Amino acid sequence: MMNVLLFASLREAVGQETLAVDIALPCRVEALKQHIADQHPSIATAQSNQALLVAVNQMIVGNEHQVEEGDEVAFFPPVTGG
Repeated sequence: MMNVLLFASLREAVGQETLAVDIALPCRVEALKQHIADQHPSIATAQSNQALLVAVNQMIVGNEHQVEEGDEVAFFPPVTGG
């Protein structure tokens, strides 16, 4: 079991700051994203509408990155400036 932090519009879509995710670790970020999208359709919609960013231990990572037990994982939409 791991907790995934949600930020900005993802937090609003799900209605909570963290998700408790039951997934076997280690796993790739891609598998984690798919697992969460299967359980939370609002995140699946967000993923299909924008490039979802994932940070592991406060570093942006790609889909191939391995998530290990004890890692801090956060999902957030791309940041735009003005």
